[in-house]
Amino acid sequence: MEERELLSKDLFSNLPNFNSRGIIFRELIGDLERIELNPIQNINDINKGAIVNSLEWHLRFQERTADSAVFSNSTEWFLDEWGKLFGLPRPIGFNDDEFKGYILGTILSSMNSLPALQAIFPKPDFLILNFDQVGFTSDYSATDLDIIEPGVLGANVQSFTTFDRGGVYIFTPDLNLITQQQIEKLLRVIVAGSAVWIGEIQ
Repeated sequence: MEERELLSKDLFSNLPNFNSRGIIFRELIGDLERIELNPIQNINDINKGAIVNSLEWHLRFQERTADSAVFSNSTEWFLDEWGKLFGLPRPIGFNDDEFKGYILGTILSSMNSLPALQAIFPKPDFLILNFDQVGFTSDYSATDLDIIEPGVLGANVQSFTTFDRGGVYIFTPDLNLITQQQIEKLLRVIVAGSAVWIGEIQ
């Protein structure tokens, strides 16, 4: 692999009164003739002398930070920070490309559908209704009705208002039946622009 050009190369031009060939200069400040180690895993792997190593490490971190502000450019630790932002820790064994695909597949998922949610909240403990299955009418009083599961003829009149799109309703006779694992799975499949409500049926 070809050695990259030093970002800190201008340091030497600003030290004209120092003997750049001296042993102390090479050890303390920098020695351009040294070969950079590969891969760079810590500050001393730059292998150019104490001050150049420190300055170069800082400048490279600064450069990578700026590049990693764009998600597609981020790698390693910076990509893990993107994962924290989205609430998605890196799964064990995932490399950078796999983790990026996992993040994109999760936050842009189109899985917010009844089959996906029914797999997380199965019957008989849960009843899941899409917004168009809940139904509502203002022509009749429906406040004395329970939650009614849609039959073969479609939605029934329910006792509460709903949004006309983008909503899914999960009902259970006991909220204590819901586990933290179910909530975590639910958060992974919610599509942007939609919402899920969970309620208890008395």
